[in-house]
Amino acid sequence: MFRILTVFFLVAQVFVFSLPVFADQVVLKNGDRLTGKIIKKDDEKITIETEAAGKIAIKWEAVETIAADGEL
Repeated sequence: MFRILTVFFLVAQVFVFSLPVFADQVVLKNGDRLTGKIIKKDDEKITIETEAAGKIAIKWEAVETIAADGEL
């Protein structure tokens, strides 16, 4: 019984840690990547909220690409 529970626990961990992480990503022209949630965009800037750095406003001239989970 213990062996079955151990195998089940290990399989469950692999499944949980292999799930894709859904987040928006902004790639800058200098190669930097910011991952978080895009919270605002206008004609001058795009603002992304990251877990590590908080809210960051980026000028559109510096943006290379944007990948978003949903509609912007």
